[in-house]
Order: sequence, then structure tokens, then C-alpha cells
Amino acid sequence: MVRKRKKKIFKGKKLMLISSIAMLNFVGVSYASWNDNIEIFTSLSTGEMNISFIDSHNIQKVRGKGTLEVKHIGENTIEISGEVDKDYKAFLHYGVVNKGSIPVKFRGHPSHDKAGLKLRLNNQSKMIGPKEVIYKNGNPKLHIEAREVGTCNFTIKLPFKQWNR
Repeated sequence: MVRKRKKKIFKGKKLMLISSIAMLNFVGVSYASWNDNIEIFTSLSTGEMNISFIDSHNIQKVRGKGTLEVKHIGENTIEISGEVDKDYKAFLHYGVVNKGSIPVKFRGHPSHDKAGLKLRLNNQSKMIGPKEVIYKNGNPKLHIEAREVGTCNFTIKLPFKQWNR
């Protein structure tokens, strides 16, 4: 007697296909049941950059006559106003604190001319660490030079950026 092998192989493939489909269904139902009851909570936080002025300042007159004074110190700005004569020069020594959790550095500004004034920010510190306060005589400071007589009002903003950038 001669048997046909093709039928046997076909029955084996059919059985394997049905078994695979049944197994995948079982795995899928099990996964769906398990996945429906699991909750995963995650959070990601990065460092915070929060630089602000402190309420310590000093205006040091170098030459000329003038009545510049600090009117308001905000979180990120200082408002200064007053009257100055031509060739008036002064330094505003101010303090800053890093309330954030990452170190920051001074982003130097070139000189600005505003309403007859030449303003230049100076900070010799390379870095201000987290929770660090900087207020030294001469650092940081704002150079103020008047080129003409007049009344001036201006606002200074903090020029800091992330330390590693």
C-alpha cells in the first residue's frame, strides 16, 4: 500500500495554523486583561533657572553732578531715574541671587545708549550656582555715563543664561 504524503503534511500545517491562531488569541486576551488593570505614573522634571535682583544696591558717583536713584527693584528689573549733568559718571552696584536649581552665567551686553546715557553691564563672576547670592563691591555693576544734561528714566533687565549654553 502506498500512502500519499501530501495529505499528512497538509493536515500538520493546518493543525499548526489553528494552534498558532488559538495561542495568539489567548496571549492577546491575557495581555488585554493585564493591560486594562495596570496604571503607570511618571514624571520628568528639569532644572529651573530663576535669577532675581536682591534689595541691596549702591550708587557710587565718580564724577559730575546728578541725582540718580533706584526707584524700584523687581524680580528681574531695576528702575532708575533722576537728573544728571553732562559728563556725569556713576556705578550702580547691585546684587543678584540664583533661586533656581541650575547654575547660570552672565550673558554680557555691549554698551547701550539710552536717552543720552551710555550704559554698560559688568559682571566678573563666571558662574552663579544654585541658591548663591552675588553682591560684592565692584561686581556686578552697571556703568552709567551721561552725554548730555537731562532727566533720565531707564530699566535694566537681568542678562543671565544657563551655565552650559
